[in-house]
Amino acid sequence: MMLLVLLMGCKSRKETIKQPASKVIDHSKSDRLNAIHEAEINFNTLAIKAKADLTVDNNQHDVTMNIRIQKDQIIWVSITAFAGLEVARALITPDSIKILNRLENTYASRPFSFIHQFTNKEISFQTFQSILVGNAVSEWIGDTTKMTIDGGKTKLSGGGKSLTCNYQFNEWNRPVQANLIGENVAQSLLIHYADFAIISGKNIPQSVDMQSRVEDKYIQLGLHYAKVSIDDALDFPFVVPKRFSVKN
Repeated sequence: MMLLVLLMGCKSRKETIKQPASKVIDHSKSDRLNAIHEAEINFNTLAIKAKADLTVDNNQHDVTMNIRIQKDQIIWVSITAFAGLEVARALITPDSIKILNRLENTYASRPFSFIHQFTNKEISFQTFQSILVGNAVSEWIGDTTKMTIDGGKTKLSGGGKSLTCNYQFNEWNRPVQANLIGENVAQSLLIHYADFAIISGKNIPQSVDMQSRVEDKYIQLGLHYAKVSIDDALDFPFVVPKRFSVKN
């Protein structure tokens, strides 16, 4: 369950070209904010296949994750291990989280607000989606956001009512680090984005590292993307086998 909480026309292909030259823009706050918004990854559907290194406290696991996203509607996750056998599947919507645990032959359905037991109450479906995709959370960035500009690099400090968010952006105005801290100092999420590549004209990180602390629980998830496709037709299969029991 904790793992699933962290998780947030033509075929796309990974182009072996250099990053585009950064644009020379005005150093005003409004222009830099506009440039950051323009650099966001816009999509209808997104599919990611990634190798994942998961550490929960002192226990480490190596798995493969297939993530499919229908923007603002569905996040579908399949986790495989043990020679490619699926061990879990999740279907996340703005209203609910549904989980198949194939190791225990169980099915669970919870409201989306269930994740607030493990993270800040201001984490919404769109927030979770932005974290997975590698976009800044737009509702936390605005006119009141504090900004520091160092050449092409930018630092922003914003957040919500009970959440502080600090971002660092590279010269292509893409997030390279995000630090989310809840009003409870024992609650934090640190995210690093690296190894950016141009895929279907979009600047997408190929490595995402998340470190979560909630009181005495520590979770680290490293995602290394093996394949990314944008705006392909996707399906989101989720069928509960009859032999599965409902987990309360």
